[in-house]
Amino acid sequence: MQHYKLKFRPDIEGLRALAIILVVLEHADSRWLPGGFIGVDIFFVLSGFLITGLLLQEIVENGRIKWLAFYSRRFKRLLPALIFMLLGSWLLVLLFLAPYEQFFHADAMQYASVWASNFFFAFSKIGYFDATAQENIFLHTWSLAVEEQFYIVWPFLLYFFLGAFQWQGGKADWKRLVWGLCGTLLICFIFGLFLSYTQPVWGFYLMPARAWQFAAGGLTFMLSHKLIFFRKDNVGNRWVSMPFIAVLLGWVAIVSLVVVAVLMPDNVVYPGFWAIIPSLATCCILLVGSIEPNSSMAKCLSLKPMQGIGRLSYSWYLWHWPILIILSENVFQWLEQAAADYQNVKTLDFNDIICPEKQCNAMQNGQIVFRDNQHLTQAYVSSLSEKVIELLE
Repeated sequence: MQHYKLKFRPDIEGLRALAIILVVLEHADSRWLPGGFIGVDIFFVLSGFLITGLLLQEIVENGRIKWLAFYSRRFKRLLPALIFMLLGSWLLVLLFLAPYEQFFHADAMQYASVWASNFFFAFSKIGYFDATAQENIFLHTWSLAVEEQFYIVWPFLLYFFLGAFQWQGGKADWKRLVWGLCGTLLICFIFGLFLSYTQPVWGFYLMPARAWQFAAGGLTFMLSHKLIFFRKDNVGNRWVSMPFIAVLLGWVAIVSLVVVAVLMPDNVVYPGFWAIIPSLATCCILLVGSIEPNSSMAKCLSLKPMQGIGRLSYSWYLWHWPILIILSENVFQWLEQAAADYQNVKTLDFNDIICPEKQCNAMQNGQIVFRDNQHLTQAYVSSLSEKVIELLE
């Protein structure tokens, strides 16, 4: 079991970058990237890979899981940034939305603060692709809730599958762990498939319907340390690498992610069978990065721009949706109205204002045209001020 080591991998940071780029671009304009939401599936598989690796490494090194330390690390890493985003987003809601619009966001925020917003959207029957959901500033927190619920449950499941609890004998059985992960993947996939076609909102949001993706990530970690891309040499019993096949598989996986993101059909049942593609592709990328860390695929994911985006992926995910929903919508509307007002104040009806002759250039068709920019600017600023007051009210 000494092989269960998890080190920093720049290709994984690049995979995070790819996932967040897909999500942000889809949210910004889903017309040309309708399937960009598969970035969330990438994150789910990646979380299963990393958390399984961390837990198995801890079991190998210490003989047990330090429960309090594990959960403390998760909370310290995730909770402060989440709370800051929730408070900042709520301030935007108060500034830009009418009081009657705030109640829907307030309910979602309460659930999001305890990593339960997926339950709120699921049991409110608010589908992810519904217009109502797309207007909620905290919609994106559903996946954070799913991940945190996974973090809470997964250590106990791994310990149980290993048979490491005292009442199970306290001795780790690694074959039993593999069977447990395979069983979780199969059962949860069938369950998620059933919900996708009978209760699609539940199938999309609820953690048990997504747990097979985390299990796939966990199995990928174990398989990567069993050298799945190796074969026996016909001369002896040692294992030799097959880099060409690994690299080809890695690039096929990346291309498949992009193709699915671009060509995802409208009104597709998701996750359903469709989620297999991004999940399997992510597993392949992780495997190739493990076996061939110097491959062209891994080097591409390890480029500095990808590393920078990957390091900020959590912050990007937290803030991109509130900014897109609140700021972009209201700011663009405000700028459009301001541009219209600017055109309107250039010429004003004579009956609406009294303009001394020295301040006016001439009467043109019953309208006054300002002589200089000073008076035009004063009228323009006055008009914009009224619009700002209207927004704040």
